[in-house]
Amino acid sequence: MKQYKLFVFTTVYLCILQTSLLSAQQRITMQNAVKTKLPTVMSVKTNRKVLTKTDTENNSRYVQNFDDKAAFETFMVVNKNNDECTWTYDSRVKAARYNNSKTLAADDWLLSPNIKLDNKHAYMLNFKYRAGFWSYTETFEVGIGTEIDTENYKIIVPRIETAVDSFQNNETEFTVNEDGDYRIGVHAMSKADQYYLFIDDISISEKALLAAPAATSIIHIKPGQQGTLTTDISFTTPTKAYDGSRIESLTKVEIYRNAKLITTFENPSPNVQLHYTDNSPTQGINQYSIIAYNNVGKGLAAVKETFVGIDIPAPPKDIILKESDNRITLAWKTPTEGAHNGYFDASTLSYNVYTKEGVILEKGIKHSEFIDKNIELKGAQKLLCYGVSAVTAGGESLISQSNPIIIGDSYTIPFHESFAMGKPTEEHFFWGEQNGENGFVFSTTHSYDDEYGCLEYLPKRKGDSASFNTGKIDVRNVRNPALMFTYFCYPGHKIKLKVIATSPQRTDTLAIYNYAAVGETKEWKKKVLLLDKFKNDDYVILKFLAESYNTAIPVYIDDINVINYLEYNVKAELRLVSEARVGKETMIGVKVTNMGSQPTKGMVATLYVEGEKYDEHECFDLPVNLGSMEFFYYEPKITDPETLHIYAVVSYSNDQDLTDNTTIVGTMKVKFPNFPRVVNLNGQLLSTNKAHLWWTKPIEAEGGKKEEDFENYEPWLTDKYGFWTTLDGDEGTTYGIRGLEFEHKTEPMAFMVFNPEELGVNVDEYPQFKPASGKQFLIAMSAQSSSTRKGHNDDWLISPKLSGEAQTISFKAKNIDIQYPEKFEIRYSVTDKDTAHFVLLTTIDKPLKDWTQFQMALPKGTRYFAIHSIATDSYALMIDDIEYEMAPIDIIAYNIYMDKNKIGNTAGISMFEQSNVPIGLHSFQVSAVYDVGESALSNVINLDIPTTIVNDIQKSNISIETTHRQISIKAMPGDSVFIYTLDGHIFYSGYISNTNTEMSIPKGVYIIRVGNQFSQKIVID
Repeated sequence: MKQYKLFVFTTVYLCILQTSLLSAQQRITMQNAVKTKLPTVMSVKTNRKVLTKTDTENNSRYVQNFDDKAAFETFMVVNKNNDECTWTYDSRVKAARYNNSKTLAADDWLLSPNIKLDNKHAYMLNFKYRAGFWSYTETFEVGIGTEIDTENYKIIVPRIETAVDSFQNNETEFTVNEDGDYRIGVHAMSKADQYYLFIDDISISEKALLAAPAATSIIHIKPGQQGTLTTDISFTTPTKAYDGSRIESLTKVEIYRNAKLITTFENPSPNVQLHYTDNSPTQGINQYSIIAYNNVGKGLAAVKETFVGIDIPAPPKDIILKESDNRITLAWKTPTEGAHNGYFDASTLSYNVYTKEGVILEKGIKHSEFIDKNIELKGAQKLLCYGVSAVTAGGESLISQSNPIIIGDSYTIPFHESFAMGKPTEEHFFWGEQNGENGFVFSTTHSYDDEYGCLEYLPKRKGDSASFNTGKIDVRNVRNPALMFTYFCYPGHKIKLKVIATSPQRTDTLAIYNYAAVGETKEWKKKVLLLDKFKNDDYVILKFLAESYNTAIPVYIDDINVINYLEYNVKAELRLVSEARVGKETMIGVKVTNMGSQPTKGMVATLYVEGEKYDEHECFDLPVNLGSMEFFYYEPKITDPETLHIYAVVSYSNDQDLTDNTTIVGTMKVKFPNFPRVVNLNGQLLSTNKAHLWWTKPIEAEGGKKEEDFENYEPWLTDKYGFWTTLDGDEGTTYGIRGLEFEHKTEPMAFMVFNPEELGVNVDEYPQFKPASGKQFLIAMSAQSSSTRKGHNDDWLISPKLSGEAQTISFKAKNIDIQYPEKFEIRYSVTDKDTAHFVLLTTIDKPLKDWTQFQMALPKGTRYFAIHSIATDSYALMIDDIEYEMAPIDIIAYNIYMDKNKIGNTAGISMFEQSNVPIGLHSFQVSAVYDVGESALSNVINLDIPTTIVNDIQKSNISIETTHRQISIKAMPGDSVFIYTLDGHIFYSGYISNTNTEMSIPKGVYIIRVGNQFSQKIVID
């Protein structure tokens, strides 16, 4: 069967660690550590042996997998420092877990049951271990002893430190001096204020009899010539036992081929050479095992493999891929030996060429060169490499890969990559190389530039290496090209980070950062490396090569820039939240970075919202290589558009490069109050300049039967969702959910709208978070009793005003974890929402593992009902799908808006007239005002007031020209431009550059606003 292995291009993997209970402030661990692997080129490995379960497992003395709590309870816990933190069982990870103390270093032993061991065997101890979270370093050792007192335990696994939060394997050989019952002890030794240490899958198995023969170390196996199916075997019998003592005699030696006994030598002497000819090996790889015996028993097997028969060719070597003269050329050397150093028929040799996906591009090639005439060398960058195999009548070799090259159009300066949210910029191409199982990944675990992403590399084995490589970057015609980047340094560890620049003309190692000799502080380090040697080269590719001998300490890289490194240059970047609520002040960040070689001062940051200057202030002075965040505060208004367009400009008189002083135009969604709004506003002109508006009351404000599933509210609201009222009477700090970051986490609050899907939680995998219906529910996080006013929760969810008729309400409730059962009351009021006026109807304090429906009869005259959480140090109460009969909602007034400016109101009347409306096109909207707040604006009505005035467009220096589906706007550079559809939506926003802006535009009617003074309606046919 044809076998080959090319190179591995891995795209994305998702790692969701299991949850584990906490006894402190964070009740559940939910670590959604998303890491994206880079496209990676890996070396082909031949004759790779796959390790499976060994024979020693059949000689197990002890196995413990901690599948349940009963298994853990067979162990003994010795809390030597007598604190409250020690070993316990983790039911989710199904492992033993040490809980770290915030104030004391660990000194806690986990002791196995007694295990019978003797002094005749060598034993193998196997177990798995991991840290609870990547940012905490856990420390432990393993000892063995016969007593519960651990003072005299012999340490067989020396001190291990790990910050790796996935399980690692340990295998240790040990012996005992006397027969007896022994305990294996895991000694937790972590420093104070770390996190968790997990231990799992402990086993002890017999490896060898100490006095039995050791494996013979000298074996020669010669296969038959010209593919003949024979082997000549010679070896020297052992002279020592496994423990190193001298052997006086042997009882026999057995030879096995592929686990089948083929011959036995009786009573051979030690240190003699024995020979055997095997005339029946199979075609292919044969495994031979030689086992010596003495009067003690069976010795260790010596194992060796050899290939017998007609071989396939070895893979071609030195495959060189080059781009020259606008074509791709592939050349290689002809193989001279078999894949297993065996014989093959060179007279039938030909070659196959493969794409990187493993698809045959051309086969049966008789010479050692190939030209790909169909490859496109322009456009987006991509990695190109090929595979070549050698073929004879005996079969096809493994595929050998060429060197990779990058094709496509080079990137230009400035080049910037921040790996925001653990992803690269969409138009950027990166690739990796690795020597070992792991390579660089895009990660969300660290960030230098507050973009929640970086590069991460953690080797699987000591001595592994991996590189992260950019695409082609053009640094020609740049005065002073340079690379600026940051890396996180863990001092004192055997790790090196090399930065290498390569081009078609040269390769240069720019810097080597040795973690063992970089000071004592764990910190991000920013570096600037000049690229002046490459100014005249076709392009440059940058490689970050990590070489590590530490499998617990990752390499982090972030904020990669290739720039023109000037004396004075500042860069502006916008930091926006994705959405903001009307009436709530929202922070907007403008990051100002000194990209130059000299300190800067006197910068001014200006923020623009919807094309208009909103605010400005002076920036901090900046030393070299540092930046600052300038903060602005904006409170969205009810008249704002659904999407705000925001950008910032940093002014600096000494700046030598103004191209990076203006940020991109960012967008921020505006979240409006979710009160019933007018949806059927109508309007007309009663006279030349008098507008008449009319509408009807929102249907949702009418009373009647209601079904509330909380799907129509924003996640994370703690109040003002619809007409529900919340009251936090305890004012205590609430418990959080570790690994899940959400608004108001651990803050004092009552009931909050919760959306697990927005947090990346798979509710099928973690059903405790699954809503009763839809995607959202209400949650009341338990308060820490010590921080409350009453020693327990006092959280109220009060209904909208009810009809006053006798009715039966229903709702669904659930505990997020039944280990922490909730306790809550149902109360009702016949007067108002004052909690002192609510009468107790019933109390519920049973565990609710699944969503459970409750029905409660309310007497006639009831105006409000309430769900009142009174739990003590519980966890979280979930509420969903409430059914009730509501009273009509009173509308206090309607506010009237023209062109987003309030022009009046009516006291509950659904009609309004406005006289003396200015000439031109105007938009009208209304809002409903309730006792709890103002609704969002209604639909838009546009009324065009006729004009006899001719605008002198030429005086304004603004012109708008239209052709078929094209529009051209001429104005002063820097003027803002907004194009609106008639329903009020923004079709385009930006600003004039070079006095002219042109674009394609669909058929329709539009309003164009240029700056603050000029607007015009256009019709596109």
